[in-house]
Amino acid sequence: MIHVHVEVERNINSAAENNRGKNMDKTLEQVMEEIKSGLTGNDEVDRDYLAQQMTKYRGNELGGAVARECTRMLFDILPKDGEIEIIGQWDDV
Repeated sequence: MIHVHVEVERNINSAAENNRGKNMDKTLEQVMEEIKSGLTGNDEVDRDYLAQQMTKYRGNELGGAVARECTRMLFDILPKDGEIEIIGQWDDV
C-alpha cells in the first residue's frame, strides 16, 4: 500500500512539473468552462474527472483557483452523507 501511495504522489508531482507554465494564456473563466464542458452528469465519473483536472493544473499559475472551483463542484455532486469521508481521503494529497 505504501508503494502505491508513493507512486501516486510521484505521478502528481510529475504532472505538476509538466504543467508548470502551460495554459498561462487562458483565464480562470476559460479553464473552468473547459472543465465544466467535460462533465458527464454521472457523479462517479465526474468526481474522478474533477480530481484529474485539479492534478492537471497543480503547479500552474491558476492551480489554486482551479482546485477551489473544482472542490466546490465536487461538493455539489457529493452525496451529503459522503462529504466527511471524502474530506478525509483528500487530507493526504
